[in-house]
Amino acid sequence: KSDPLGAVDIYCRYPFQKSSASFDDAYLHGEIVHLITKWNPDPGSDPRLEFHMSEWGKISGINILEKYIGILVDKHCMETVMRIYANVNGKSVRDPDMTRFYKLKGWL
Repeated sequence: KSDPLGAVDIYCRYPFQKSSASFDDAYLHGEIVHLITKWNPDPGSDPRLEFHMSEWGKISGINILEKYIGILVDKHCMETVMRIYANVNGKSVRDPDMTRFYKLKGWL
């Protein structure tokens, strides 16, 4: 409770497995995302956020990220948001489908 971003450092020590990600991994990814978006005044600048949001979205589905995407949009972290969506979908940020999606959302 006294150092939530310090807790993120501890959670990040967990040996996440990309190829065999589990719901245990998803739980930790979610906790990391929650703590960063709640306690970091500029969450888009935290280098850990993109990886953990992307992995959490891949395991649990993109809809699990909507609340946190909203927080990032409100804080004008659009580049981070677009990279996360692209990562979850396994595409490049410049992919035509992703570009159309970003335009539809009003991010471009």
